[in-house]
This record gives sequence, structure tokens and C-alpha cells, in this order.
Amino acid sequence: MKKKTIIQMIIIIVLLIAILFIAIYLNKDNNSTFTNMHRNNIKKTDRINMYVFYGLTCPHCEDLYKMLKENKNYEKYYDLYSFEVWYDKDNQKFMDDVSKKLDKNISGVPYIIIGDKTFSGYSKTNSKTILNTIKEQYKNKNYKDIIYNIK
Repeated sequence: MKKKTIIQMIIIIVLLIAILFIAIYLNKDNNSTFTNMHRNNIKKTDRINMYVFYGLTCPHCEDLYKMLKENKNYEKYYDLYSFEVWYDKDNQKFMDDVSKKLDKNISGVPYIIIGDKTFSGYSKTNSKTILNTIKEQYKNKNYKDIIYNIK
């Protein structure tokens, strides 16, 4: 009887480990959030800078991230700078500085800045507008990064 119980326990442990590895494997390419950065990461390149202030567990922020990843053909136009503001006090301060500079009350996330255009919040209905703005700002000979000098 003891031998049978031990074998059953071993089988259960092996199955649990297998389920754990399968879950990890299925989620490994499923990164659904931005990379947290800080203002000293910002650089100028031949592409435009796109800034996103986000919250770590914000579902609208995750939807924005997924939309950008689904539209990889736009990545050639911009460098993405993302700042988590719910738990990162330095980024909260940066968002406050940006808010003052823009003379806007930035109170929600995601908050998106592309050139001199801003978007408060995200839903699938404004995906096309955001993507068009990325392309328009990239092609704009008078493109101005209104955030770069706030560093």
C-alpha cells in the first residue's frame, strides 16, 4: 500500500512540474507590458520619439502595447520611451514635469506624446489615429520633440 501511494505522489508531482513548464513556455513570448525607462534613457535619432506614461497593471496600457506590437511596420518610424508612473516615483516626477511644460493636467494612463500631439487614454477606436500620427510626425519636416529638453 505504501509503495502504491509513493508512486501516485511521484506521478502527481511530475504532472504538476510538466504543467508548470507548459505554462511558462506558453507565456514566454507573451510580454504584454512596456519596458520601464527613465528620463536619462531618452536620445535623439533619425526617428521620432514616442513617449508613453503607463501603469504597471493598467489594462488600457496593455492594449496599447499589444496594438503597437501588432503594427511592427510602424516601428521603423519611432523610438519608444515608456515610463511606469504608478510605482516609480522618479517617473511620477517626470510626468509632473511634462504636465507643467505642456500646461496640461495629466491624470490618467496611458498618456501618449508623439511630437507635439498628445493622447490621453487608449481604446481600439483611436488606434488608427495614433498610427497615423506616428507616420505624419515622422514625415513632418518641422517635427518638434516637445519632451526631449525636459530631461
